Amino acid sequence: YGDFTLNCICVIIVAVLDVCTLTKIHCLTDKHTDPASVQRRVRQNNLAYQAVLQGVFYITELITYFLISGYAQNKWQAFALTTLSWCLVNGMDGLIVLLCNRDFRSKLRKI
Repeated sequence: YGDFTLNCICVIIVAVLDVCTLTKIHCLTDKHTDPASVQRRVRQNNLAYQAVLQGVFYITELITYFLISGYAQNKWQAFALTTLSWCLVNGMDGLIVLLCNRDFRSKLRKI
């Protein structure tokens, strides 16, 4: 449980920092309504969504790996709850980056 607790604490710290950053961004950019500021705000919000989604998937993987896998009845359930969940989370991490980042999506369309 030490690894689980340490990883959860790290994710919680990152989540708190993300919330503080979003609050600061919202307070600073809420006053500006010119097109460049609006576009910057959209990009910053997309980055925040990306961080939140990655945190949710990472916490889900930690819970699955450390807590739920202990209830596995056979080796295939244990495999699915540990190795497979780890692979899915890391794959989803790349997918989240692609979905939340407009620059990546535009470069993929060009290719």
